[in-house]
Amino acid sequence: MADTEKNVDFKKDAKAAEAKVEAKKSKKSLAWWAGVVVLILISITFILPATGIGALFAEDSIVFGKYNGEKIEYKPGNYFGTQVSTLASQYENVDMNSLYSIWYQAYQSTVLQTALNQEAAKAGIKASDYAVNQYILDAGFYNNEEGVFDKAVYDSKTQAERETVFNNVKEAIPGITVANDYTTVLSSDKEKDFVSTVSATGRTFEYVAFGSETYPDEDAASYLLSNPQPFTKISLSMITKATEEEAKTLMEEVAAGTKTFEEAALNDSTDSFASVSGKVGEVYFYNLQSAVGSEETVNQIFSTAAGSMAGPYMTTYGYSVFRVDEAPTMADAADSGVLSVVKSYIASNSPDLVTPYAEAAANAFYADPDFIYTDYYVNEVSSTPANPNSSAFMSSFVYTDAAGLLSTAAADSAYLKALYTGNTGDVLAPQKAGSSYIVTKIGDESVSSTMKSSLPTFYDYIAAMASQQDLQNAVFTSTLFEDDFMTTLFTKVLNLGAN
Repeated sequence: MADTEKNVDFKKDAKAAEAKVEAKKSKKSLAWWAGVVVLILISITFILPATGIGALFAEDSIVFGKYNGEKIEYKPGNYFGTQVSTLASQYENVDMNSLYSIWYQAYQSTVLQTALNQEAAKAGIKASDYAVNQYILDAGFYNNEEGVFDKAVYDSKTQAERETVFNNVKEAIPGITVANDYTTVLSSDKEKDFVSTVSATGRTFEYVAFGSETYPDEDAASYLLSNPQPFTKISLSMITKATEEEAKTLMEEVAAGTKTFEEAALNDSTDSFASVSGKVGEVYFYNLQSAVGSEETVNQIFSTAAGSMAGPYMTTYGYSVFRVDEAPTMADAADSGVLSVVKSYIASNSPDLVTPYAEAAANAFYADPDFIYTDYYVNEVSSTPANPNSSAFMSSFVYTDAAGLLSTAAADSAYLKALYTGNTGDVLAPQKAGSSYIVTKIGDESVSSTMKSSLPTFYDYIAAMASQQDLQNAVFTSTLFEDDFMTTLFTKVLNLGAN
């Protein structure tokens, strides 16, 4: 392909964002590139025309956004519509979380395909009928159980079904060609040697953290008494279904005595509390609000009489019905466990109140010339290469720092440099990590011979994936991208707002 056909001219915003989408595999997937790592968001999955999840919605055309002026449009049978149907077919039960995932994956795949096809059009890249048919054959859509093309399988499909596959593949190939050119670059031996050396050389660390626990008990108690609502507790049980109608039906059956709440939860609920007969236990007001999203809804639940049910409400689990097992109670300001909760809440919601105390405690600890650990919990971080903010090429603090505070602190480039240029045994000055402060001691440096020798063998694969991520970021952070997914999903698909 000529160099002019490899030009991918995406405009990027100043701030890059990372677009992460997981795609599930299907036996009938056409997500196949010969010898090339699959570009996740453009992986093409097709099923034959079906009355799938798209058929649940009245509107035949829904516009979710634009790319360079071109509509990102859902229609039954178009690329977006086929993606939705295909992804939905891979779920046995579709709850609110999977529903969102289905539409979001289909949407992002369509955005990426639209952008790539626009670049393909600029370069004059087109898919011939021969190339389309070859792609379909190589993908194995019409293969038998032995993995061989079978004319009987082909003939068993209707003309409309075959045309759907053909048209969708033909529409996608130009974009795939652009993505293929963009993301398949072989790396030099010197580059592989450099990266393998860096990835094989790591350091261990240990650190002591100072956070919400440094906030004075008397101040936490005062905060609680001044702001009692978030810390009001209620004892609940819950059952959840994928749709509001299913949840209402189950609620009516419990109310009529057809089944007990516990039976309904154990046998019919789809949330994680089903295995314990729906028992949630004590929940703070602010925790419940994070699940249901509305203070008004939480107030309705808290005002429900003990032994009665409330709902269904849309929650992070699906559509949930709550039973109040015990009436709400005020949190005890003299309870150390409650005060610990209050301090954590303050650290999350008003960090400026906590950080001065955390910083003072960290400085006092750092000033101790003996650096005695006796009264402190020490977080140990196993050998980690100088790559703490990415896991693309090697291990990172994401895997080695269980508490995550060193990873947060290392976002400061000066501190990151100090971690890897200081000497073994050095104790670094306190560093801010969110609402906490940490004091870190540098450990030993070591080289993994296994990593150094093995990384070059799969570096081209990793580099291709990194190129794919760069391509995705270029599209999704482009000023050409107009995103209206969330509003459209809730108002046009889920009908949860005004049209």
